[in-house]
Amino acid sequence: MKKCILIPLIVLLLFGCSNKVENNVALAPPDNNEVVESETINENEVYEKEDATSIVYYTHDLSSDGLLKVYNALNQEIVGNVGIKVSFGDRNEQILNPELLKGLIEKTNGVMFDGNGLSGHRATSERNLAIAKENGYTDVGKCIMVSDDDYIDMPVNNGLLLNKARTGKEFDDFNTLISVHRVKLHNIQAFGGNIKNVSLCLANISGKCIIHSGGKDDKFYHNTEPEVLMKSFADATKAAIDYKKNWAFIDVLDDIDPVDSCKNTKNQGKIGIIASNDIVALEQCAVDFLINKAQVDEKTKNDWKEWHQIKVIEYCEQNKIGNRIYKLVNVDNINNNEDIKKITNEKNVNLQENKSDLQINDNDMDKLKLYIDDVEVDVDWEDNDSMKQIGELAKQNPIIINSHQYGGFEQVGEIGQNIVSNNIQMTTEPGDIVLYAGNNIVVFYGSNSWSYTKLGKINKNREEIEDLLNKAKVTLKISY
Repeated sequence: MKKCILIPLIVLLLFGCSNKVENNVALAPPDNNEVVESETINENEVYEKEDATSIVYYTHDLSSDGLLKVYNALNQEIVGNVGIKVSFGDRNEQILNPELLKGLIEKTNGVMFDGNGLSGHRATSERNLAIAKENGYTDVGKCIMVSDDDYIDMPVNNGLLLNKARTGKEFDDFNTLISVHRVKLHNIQAFGGNIKNVSLCLANISGKCIIHSGGKDDKFYHNTEPEVLMKSFADATKAAIDYKKNWAFIDVLDDIDPVDSCKNTKNQGKIGIIASNDIVALEQCAVDFLINKAQVDEKTKNDWKEWHQIKVIEYCEQNKIGNRIYKLVNVDNINNNEDIKKITNEKNVNLQENKSDLQINDNDMDKLKLYIDDVEVDVDWEDNDSMKQIGELAKQNPIIINSHQYGGFEQVGEIGQNIVSNNIQMTTEPGDIVLYAGNNIVVFYGSNSWSYTKLGKINKNREEIEDLLNKAKVTLKISY
């Protein structure tokens, strides 16, 4: 934990995008129980991934019960202390209605938290907590601010620009994270969604300086060019999600009045609430609702996207923290969570690889090798669909994973694409190899209890495994 003393800062907020304000037709929600595929950001653009691997849950019910229903559909495991990342807003600002959080707070016993701003009456914790009280947040639960003086640096592994992101020490106290944000499109220039909430809004004052300067300064605000800012947002988001793995994300899409000068804008009304375990899919879904399906011409849509820096979603996808291809499942008129699971499984047949297409056989699996920093290790691989897909990938090219140490008990790294998973709660042992979050390979030299898909087991004793893995970084290779 580190300490930092900062000089007071002045921040310029950027508004405007065009000139005349005209009308836009509100977007209708999908039919009950309908599963809708996402649209591309550009009609001429082709996604690299053919099948959706992420689910976004939707409800038109803009209430505490509606928010809780889409959250329950995520099946997040609630472990330890729960932090609910919100923005307490400002005076006279269009804020997230705190009443929506009542059911979530009662279920999780979560603590709402936010980061201080760079200037004015949002520059101190005392002032922000006073605003939180004025805006009604303290009426529904406990509210705290992350510290500016005592901070933690979260590493950015294989990012686009930054090497770290920063927030207050209080963030370390949470084991389960839920980010809830009221999406604001035509507000300030940067897209006001969940990516902003877990990057810039999560940062303390010096962390905000790091983001705004593209990693060059932790003491002063910089009016950074959009490309640098978008990459910084994406890197800070990656850092937060990698640092605390147990996240859920919720976007509230309700009647926000546009306040910039983008043309053809209008209050789009009460669209609903969307939730996902994948922040990239969630933000793409929000853009599809607010821009891609808006009844305006393509030039206007593209102008909105450029001005509001929607490309930040692509940068997050490049950082391998999620996918823009998703399936949207409407949970309205579904009675319980088991029924939600049933409809999801019935209508999302493409969420998993077609088993008949996995051509690897047992003899091939016996030949599959694991190397840790070029040291070949003997592995008993699991006979499941996850390993069949990994085996097929390794047939095409060796799979190289640049992993990093996490938690003092594991090495974790991204495999580069989503793998079919069948997670179960387990307590791992040294040598266990598992799939985490669909696109991360984890190799343990210690133990952890979590929901994983088992991939294999290294045939070495604890001391040998620790010698190979108990270091800052290793390179894993899976090949024939």
